[in-house]
Amino acid sequence: MKHPSISYLTQEKDEQLLLSRILDKQAFCQKRNIPAYTPFLSPRMQMLARQLLAPAANLCFFGGIEEAERQMLFFLPDYETGIIDPNNSDCPICALQTSFPPQTPVTHRDILGALMGMGISREKLGDILMTPTHCTLLLQKELQRFLQEQMTQAGRARLHWQPFPLGEVERPPQKVEAIAGTVSSLRLDAVCALGFGTSRTRIAEQIAAGNVSVNYQPCCKPERSILQGDVISLRGKGKFRVEETGGKSRKGRSFLKLSRYR
Repeated sequence: MKHPSISYLTQEKDEQLLLSRILDKQAFCQKRNIPAYTPFLSPRMQMLARQLLAPAANLCFFGGIEEAERQMLFFLPDYETGIIDPNNSDCPICALQTSFPPQTPVTHRDILGALMGMGISREKLGDILMTPTHCTLLLQKELQRFLQEQMTQAGRARLHWQPFPLGEVERPPQKVEAIAGTVSSLRLDAVCALGFGTSRTRIAEQIAAGNVSVNYQPCCKPERSILQGDVISLRGKGKFRVEETGGKSRKGRSFLKLSRYR
């Protein structure tokens, strides 16, 4: 039976199904008093899970590295602490790494496309960390051998995956563009126009199409007020964080400082 809170949190059927599975994992842990964990969750699903389970105790999110975007939710028995050790052999997450020559570059999209083309579910994959010459893939340990043997190409590059110590994985420096400017108001459409460098008319179309999310939740209201700390994403164009709001220009426009992630 579906938990009544699930319907309140989301109307999306796939999200409701995943939240139901999360509750099943929690019940399993509580009944057997042994650890249980979910697949990798997107930032939005992590947010929904926190709302659903609060204020449940003895659970934690972990994606293999600190500040991972995609993370598993771990339910822990009473005798365990709320910390996952990446060096523990029981950790269900592993890392694979491959190199490629600079003259044959590989993108995040190339790697993800190759994985999806092999029929691998996104929920079995964590973050894909790219540098100009390497890709480090975080994934469920059960897939390690399969990918090493079967995933030999992405884009035009040949791949040779090798296990990489999870505790030594580091996130490559992320490209962040600082944006400062003014907007007529702190409405979603106005802030997006500044953050993504386009017109309010075009942004309004994207908002109406459901392509804009605020704090990982789709928002179809261009008039929504935006606050400091909000994370706003546009499908296919990345995301930005509202770092500072406040102050008015002589013409009554609001000052903004944003960080756009490429």
